[in-house]
Amino acid sequence: MSLPRTLVAAALACVGLAVPATAAAERTDVPAPTPPGPFADVLKSVVTIDAPLPDNVGPVPAACQQLRYLRYRRDGGPADPQQADSVLVIMPGTLAGAGSLEMHALQTVQHAADRGKSIEYWALDRRSNCLEDRTGLDAGLASGDSKRALDYYYRGLEVDGRTFGGFAKTSQLRFVADFDLRQTIEDYRAVIVEGLTDPDFRRTRTFCGGHSLGGALTGLLMAWDFDNDPATREDAGYHLCAGSIALDSSASRYNTGATMGAADPIVAAITRQTVQGVRNAVAANIIPRTFDFGVIGPETMMLLEGIGLNAQLNPDADSAPLVAQTPPTPAVDGAMRLLQSRTWQDAVARTPRLRRQHLSGEALLGAFMDDNSQPLSFIKTSVGSYTGGQLLPKVFPFVDGPLMFYPVEDAKPYGWANYDEPQSTATRGDGRLFTTAASEVTDVQDLARVLHGGPLDFLEHYYPTMLTVDAVLAGVGSRDGDFSRIVYTDAARVKPRLTLVAGDGLADAREPAPPEGVPSEVLVLPGYDHVDVITAAPVQSDGTREKTALATTDFVLANAGREFGPVPEAATTALTEADVTAAVAQLRKR
Repeated sequence: MSLPRTLVAAALACVGLAVPATAAAERTDVPAPTPPGPFADVLKSVVTIDAPLPDNVGPVPAACQQLRYLRYRRDGGPADPQQADSVLVIMPGTLAGAGSLEMHALQTVQHAADRGKSIEYWALDRRSNCLEDRTGLDAGLASGDSKRALDYYYRGLEVDGRTFGGFAKTSQLRFVADFDLRQTIEDYRAVIVEGLTDPDFRRTRTFCGGHSLGGALTGLLMAWDFDNDPATREDAGYHLCAGSIALDSSASRYNTGATMGAADPIVAAITRQTVQGVRNAVAANIIPRTFDFGVIGPETMMLLEGIGLNAQLNPDADSAPLVAQTPPTPAVDGAMRLLQSRTWQDAVARTPRLRRQHLSGEALLGAFMDDNSQPLSFIKTSVGSYTGGQLLPKVFPFVDGPLMFYPVEDAKPYGWANYDEPQSTATRGDGRLFTTAASEVTDVQDLARVLHGGPLDFLEHYYPTMLTVDAVLAGVGSRDGDFSRIVYTDAARVKPRLTLVAGDGLADAREPAPPEGVPSEVLVLPGYDHVDVITAAPVQSDGTREKTALATTDFVLANAGREFGPVPEAATTALTEADVTAAVAQLRKR
């Protein structure tokens, strides 16, 4: 889930034809329970739209022929979204689903309701989220027994006549290779056009945005030429959005290499060869079609959601019995070694050290996601610290990395201090004390609930590798094939723009300057990690209201109904097909 200093770094850290969106689509809107908390004026539902894929994609599960999003709106507000003051359409980051955006959505809609305004927030699920099986998680939540979920996924437990079919292998998912950049952008547009049929409302009151890679995809949506005819501009992507919102991300920095191939046909030829070669490798599963590297893949994502379920149901109980019942598969034990080892010796030990520790349900979740334990920046949150026993600094996997700490007394039960409680101190190797957390942002119980909560997942278990490959190639300047539709690369810069940057996250506060008079706000959030921008608690530990949702509401209400432009076209190249063909011939001679 990351977007660092450039899109290329972002996609590497994170990482077909479509049915036109003009035809009427079958649509359902099913109410879902609104989570507990200060959200009395928010209604939640799941919207499903029929969106069949082209025949050339081949056999596809029925669920993958639909698009879904979570719809949050004001209770008592208009049922028709085009009667609202504004609609936000937000794309999650890499490896994330619609459920990851819940805390940000709830707060944004509630802040507007507090002012007598009606904002809708649509949290998108990408098409590949169709492959997840929530049966075990839902059964565990309904029964109050997290072991029931584990038994469904690992021990053949039958739930409502259904048994788990296993975690799919990338070799079984040929069609996911078609869930590429173009399909994702087409799906993004389809949701907007189907739900908001008035072009004027889209152009002036619909704000597009995203977390992490979702922010870059928003910039690409606005730059996209959907009818492939720049002369008309009638179907330009920037008409879909009144402005953009980037959550530890950027909607206007993906195009840093947009003209790389313009000056040199050799560069253009290399880029063209790279695009086709890499895409062929993904389609053939030489490069895995989905993001599945064992320690981070479908099995460990399901494990993490199960850990969230256990943290909600058994926050203070010892999680050791549950961990002991987790099968020692390469993926599960690999994740335990990577994420919960203090030293290299722990990491290569025959049995992961986590299997002999005694952590409460909340402490187990903190071990996997808190910034003082989790080494991977794009998963980090600030949720609190361990209590109850000695802590020592972690030196795995980064010896000289950011300071993290580890519970070292295996026989002692460890608990968890939440984000708004006094934080722990720990002992360095030299005996000096240090504070485990300077600032905490996310409530561990909020994180636990949204991790497993549904009805649409927090995580994207079968994330399509092709989407990251395409994002990288487009980011370094390729305009070959489908990428030729990236025409209006300044679109996000010349419309209202809000960029929210986590102080300890992955985005860059340096945004390209806007034209005079166009609002462009950048807010840096000290102490926030990459995931905190979408999970932060409504009331912070210092008693203030959470800033990302508040800034989002302020920005949307201030700019809804305004128009800016014109949007310039990207710089074009004078290269001909003959130029590139000749360059390819030169390359082959070298």
